Amino acid sequence: MRTVEQLLALENPDAFTWEQRCEIVEEADKHIDQMQGSITQMHPQCQAYASLRPQLESLQRKRQIFRLWASTTRKFGEVGLKRSA
Repeated sequence: MRTVEQLLALENPDAFTWEQRCEIVEEADKHIDQMQGSITQMHPQCQAYASLRPQLESLQRKRQIFRLWASTTRKFGEVGLKRSA
């Protein structure tokens, strides 16, 4: 299995099913929570803080994109199911 960063680095979330996107977001949530916990314990002048902060912000933005795509796919899927019923 690819790491969360590798999955979130992909530019095409459409390559994943809705269930896969939800799994990616869940894994990203865990990873981002761990990163945030580590960063909040660091001093802002620390070199590690300076390197981790942009990574964390990037992951948070990409997680939002995956959440949007996952929710949109789900909504369109449900609408499609209702129309075909």
